[in-house]
Amino acid sequence: MTAKPQKKRHSTLTDIAVAAGVTPMTVSRVVNENGYVSAATRERVTRALVELNYRRNGLARGLKRQRTETMGPVLGDIANPFAAELARAVREVATAKGYNVFICVSEHSVKEDIDAFDALADHRVDGLIVATRANKPGNDHLAEMIESGVPVVAIGRDFRHPHADLVSADHLRGGYEATRHLIELGHERIGFIGVTLSSGVGLRRFQGYLDVSRGESPRSYCSGVSRARTRCRERSTSSTAS
Repeated sequence: MTAKPQKKRHSTLTDIAVAAGVTPMTVSRVVNENGYVSAATRERVTRALVELNYRRNGLARGLKRQRTETMGPVLGDIANPFAAELARAVREVATAKGYNVFICVSEHSVKEDIDAFDALADHRVDGLIVATRANKPGNDHLAEMIESGVPVVAIGRDFRHPHADLVSADHLRGGYEATRHLIELGHERIGFIGVTLSSGVGLRRFQGYLDVSRGESPRSYCSGVSRARTRCRERSTSSTAS
């Protein structure tokens, strides 16, 4: 039976200082590129860093600076073209600003949603970008994290908090325009699939569908959701009665 290789201990600033014959403070100056260090000393320290395969402790450095220069997008399904494009765009912008991106995928599971939030917060990311389906346990957990100081941006998620930013489409207008487009193509019997009384996004799309079907202009978000819920109940009651 082959013995497992021993896990090597990571080199520390002290190890590098001993190897280079300098103080840990001098090594820190070379690693962080701040403060004066002579060319000869810098070369000696750099050689020791390479020989001992030194890697910076990003988490410890982040705790000291109160930022880790990382952000964590949480996606529902990476196979979804929208999610893949979103991840690419986040990485592109974040990298240009000097940030690393750690992506979590929850597969639309409430538990995995919350686990992802906690894992990213435990690693002290500088902010969460949440692009998963809304659910009450997840929304409640996000609210608690925001109150504890974690910056959060929600994308396409039915979640509102006074200290969180929300990026969302105009679903009311979308339902309206989609239905109007079909009518303009000559279609008359147009059905709507995908609305529930608990889905704010679906209700807004449904209200847009109803508005254009009755020849009305799109209404505001609040009145749209309220009227759509009423319509859903009316149709549900009518279907049950028949």
